[in-house]
Amino acid sequence: MDTATLSALITSITGLVVAFISIGIVIWQNATSIATLKVKVDTMWSFQMRRAFAEVVNKELGDMKSPLKIFPQAMSVLSSFNGDLKLLYSRLKPGTSDIDAMIAIERTFGTRLTLEVCVPQKL
Repeated sequence: MDTATLSALITSITGLVVAFISIGIVIWQNATSIATLKVKVDTMWSFQMRRAFAEVVNKELGDMKSPLKIFPQAMSVLSSFNGDLKLLYSRLKPGTSDIDAMIAIERTFGTRLTLEVCVPQKL
């Protein structure tokens, strides 16, 4: 192998190594950013749920025991959701976190909950 060919081969290999390292760094940075974003979103959901629990207690629709206990008058307001909620829960994967379950409820029933429960109950 002559010197020019060897030099070109070394240059190509060096370029490939630098490219792979660069790609690895970009992947690591994106993974880190996504993980950080997930923590922030989970934190905001937890904050929203604590505010919602406080609202339920303040409106005397439930009390803050573990888990949140919903009083009968609140259950009657939510009764039209029973079948739909049971179906949604049956479709969730075992071990789904509370936050992921709440996001699924919001995604599926958010508008309906607002119109049928929150607005009439002034929540």
